[in-house]
Amino acid sequence: MRGKFEKIEPVVAPNEVKNLEYLRFSPNEAVAPTREARRFLTYSVLHITEGTGNFVLDEEEYEVKPNTVYFAYPGQILNNRHFYNVRGVHMFANPDFFLGCNDAFPGLTVMNAPELRHEIPLSVAESNYLTDIGTRIMIELENERPVKWDIVKAYISVFMFSMERKFVMTYQDVADNKYPELVRRFFALLRMSNNYNQSVAEIAENLYVSPNYLNSVVKKHTNKTVKQHLQEHMLQQARSLLLNTDLGIKELSYMLGFNYPQYFNRAFKKLTGYTPQGYRMAMA
Repeated sequence: MRGKFEKIEPVVAPNEVKNLEYLRFSPNEAVAPTREARRFLTYSVLHITEGTGNFVLDEEEYEVKPNTVYFAYPGQILNNRHFYNVRGVHMFANPDFFLGCNDAFPGLTVMNAPELRHEIPLSVAESNYLTDIGTRIMIELENERPVKWDIVKAYISVFMFSMERKFVMTYQDVADNKYPELVRRFFALLRMSNNYNQSVAEIAENLYVSPNYLNSVVKKHTNKTVKQHLQEHMLQQARSLLLNTDLGIKELSYMLGFNYPQYFNRAFKKLTGYTPQGYRMAMA
C-alpha cells in the first residue's frame, strides 16, 4: 500500500529562498527518514560525498551513492527519502535567481534531457572539485561584502558548467543528438511553469513562434507533438500528486492549473481511462 499524506508542502517555502540557500550536512547530523511528499518550488542540486540511501523523484527511484550529484526542477515531487550517514551539500535556488546567473543555463543539456535520470556520477577528483566550489559559495553567503552576489553567480556558473560537462560525457548519445534551441527552450519552459494545463498556443506565444511552427519542430526532433508533451507533463504530475498526497481532487485540479475540477476529471479520464479518484483507489 502506498503512503498517503494529509498535505503536500514545498521543500522550501517560497519566501525562504529569495536567491539561494546552501545547506551542508555531515554523518553526525541525523537526516530523518520520511515518506512525506515534498514539491520543489526551487531548482535543487544535491551533492553527496559520503553515505547511502534512497529517494523517489516523481515516480522514479534513486539510490543515494557517494560522489554523485542529483538535481531536480521546480514542480517535481520528492518522497520516500531515506539517508544514512550522509555527508554533502544541498543547494536550493530560486528560479528567477538561478536562471539569471547565466544566460546559457536554459540551453544546457543537463537542463533539457527529461528522458534521462537526474543523477551524475563523479570521480573522487571531480567530487572534490565541486566540494571546493560549494565551500567558496558558502563563504560568500556567510559574509556581506562588495559584489557578493556577482561572485556567487560566477561560482554557480562554474558548478553548473562542470555538471554539464560531466553530464554530456556520461550520456554521450544524448549530447550527440542535442535538441535545437527551440526544442530546448520548449522543455525549459515546460519545467519552469506551474501551470500544467497550458495550450499549444500559450506555449508558442511565450516562445515567440507560431503554434504550427513550434509543433513541426518539436515533432521532428522528439517524434511527439507539443500537445502530447503537454499531456504527458500534466499526467506525470497528476499521478504523483494522486499517489503521494491526500489532496482532494478539487484542490489538486487547481494546483495543476485547471479552473474547474470537472475539466481535470475529463482530461485525466481521457488519457488514462480512470477518473482521478478511481486511479487513486486502483493504485492504492
